[in-house]
Amino acid sequence: MLLLQFSFHKPTVLISGQNHTGAISFITACLLCVTLSACSLGKKPELQQLAPLPEGNYCSIVVLPFVNETKYIEGDTILYRIFLTELNRTPGLYTAQEGDVRKIFRQMAIPRKHLPDIEGIKILAARLDAGIVVTGAIMVMEEKKASNLMEPKLTVRLNILDGETGRTIWTTYYGKKGSDYRTVMHFGVINTITELSRLISHDIIQLWLSAGLEKCTEH
Repeated sequence: MLLLQFSFHKPTVLISGQNHTGAISFITACLLCVTLSACSLGKKPELQQLAPLPEGNYCSIVVLPFVNETKYIEGDTILYRIFLTELNRTPGLYTAQEGDVRKIFRQMAIPRKHLPDIEGIKILAARLDAGIVVTGAIMVMEEKKASNLMEPKLTVRLNILDGETGRTIWTTYYGKKGSDYRTVMHFGVINTITELSRLISHDIIQLWLSAGLEKCTEH
């Protein structure tokens, strides 16, 4: 049996068939890609829900600076700002301003590249009137040359914390490389960390929404 697995930023679609119909299955998959904005090969983000989200709409989501566990220079800043942009581009989701977050960091004397402890999370969330706080870590970020093209690779871990308790309630793990994404019609590859970061951010946000993250209705 031929089994092709595709992820379209939504629940996984499985296309299967007998050996003699494998070509038809492949063509069907390609047509599905054309009807969507993008087609990615591989698994979707892995979400672990440790506790329910707090009740209520979240009209101010605080995203803390990401932690860079790799040697990619300024990788944390790149992904952090792209993720902020993707959140704010999503209708019904709003984030606290990066400048406001960093100002509170300075007031609390939190060193650059460090994160506040649980009590600090609670204080920061209260000052910014945020129900949830997002933290993130870059586990893999690299660009390597493959077949005369740059092949970016990115693996991240993002957490959603309860602003009132400071505790982690959702954890998301996701890793992709540029060639996992096939662009519509041209079937090219994503060859920059910037574009790969945008696609990974989009996938994670859509997963959160489908899992129950509520949009703001009062903004």
